[in-house]
Amino acid sequence: MLFKQSLITLVASALLHTATAVPVEATPFEAEITKRGPNEGVYLSNCQGGATWSEIVYYSNAKSGSQHGEQPQAIDIINASGTIHWEGSQICGFFQDSGETFCVTIQSDAQTKATGAKVGTGHNNETPFNCFKDNNRNLYSGNGFSCQSIYYCFDVSIMVGGHRTGGGLAIGVVNAGV
Repeated sequence: MLFKQSLITLVASALLHTATAVPVEATPFEAEITKRGPNEGVYLSNCQGGATWSEIVYYSNAKSGSQHGEQPQAIDIINASGTIHWEGSQICGFFQDSGETFCVTIQSDAQTKATGAKVGTGHNNETPFNCFKDNNRNLYSGNGFSCQSIYYCFDVSIMVGGHRTGGGLAIGVVNAGV
């Protein structure tokens, strides 16, 4: 019996040592992707302040970092000479600082839906997103301008109202040429 326990201890110890992970240093791009996660969110916003424009903005922690006027981590101005209609066609933005492309398709009747209703899908190079109607709240503002959230898109792994936003959707990534 003592031999059997010693053998089990020896085998368990050997397995534990062979299963130990060896850290591998990530490239800067991989490190950037790794620190993203199920908290990231993208907002479709319309802005005004002397002029009007539409933009796609990115928050790495949308659950808590986009609720009280916080500045986004990345901005892509989609139309600098007026606001656009987000509904009814695919719209893509490119974040120059990260090299990330985000494409979104919002249903043509999305504005008739209730606030919080799922109204579309989006994706970047790594992650599918589900998009929801927002209430035109002030997302963030600056020196003489403000931007309202028209729609918000969360990584499909985020829980919204106690439910995963995924809903079993299969979303293909469109080659955006980057």
